[in-house]
Amino acid sequence: MLNFVLRVTHYDAILCICCCLLPLGPVKLTDREYNGTVNSVKLNDDYAAVSFDGRLQLHTIDTENDAVDEEREGCLFPEGNSDARILCHDMTPEFLIFGTDKGDIKYFFIEDWGYVNEYRHVCGVKQLYPDHSGTRLIFVDEKGDGFVYNPVNDELVDIQEFPIQCRGILWENSQTDGGVFIAYDSETIFSFIYSKHTMKAAAGTEVL
Repeated sequence: MLNFVLRVTHYDAILCICCCLLPLGPVKLTDREYNGTVNSVKLNDDYAAVSFDGRLQLHTIDTENDAVDEEREGCLFPEGNSDARILCHDMTPEFLIFGTDKGDIKYFFIEDWGYVNEYRHVCGVKQLYPDHSGTRLIFVDEKGDGFVYNPVNDELVDIQEFPIQCRGILWENSQTDGGVFIAYDSETIFSFIYSKHTMKAAAGTEVL
């Protein structure tokens, strides 16, 4: 698997993506310029998704890869005349997922180059954290409430005892413990177990 090194220059919104070919060291693949200050960058093996000024640019990492169709080299979200602002996004090997200030959560399937799922929440979505496959998604809305969303059946589960000031969420990646995740604030780590029928919160652990 390739490892990537990012260098983001905020003032001129230039993103440099390098591919680490150890032991030779990093080799620069490409430079990209954006019409705004880069806020967040997410990667998978083939694509980068870069947010700036409420928009999201999806594009290939290796611009000289002939295996990628020209029409799939990049895309800007939101499309058309939408006035929604993209507040958060993430990537899995197959999906680009993003949330907006209008409460939209959208799944963009890269292989088919189109949306496969859309969900509308009651208020804006400011953070989201998919598991590795993208089949389970934790998001935090503008009220600070946390939810687990299942895009297969549109099931939404409210996370009880969720930290008021959540700083981030991490999913357990092992297949045997795939429903385990942690949420943390500046002082405490909270662990949870999620299944189709239950949500159980374990005791919090203080950060030393």
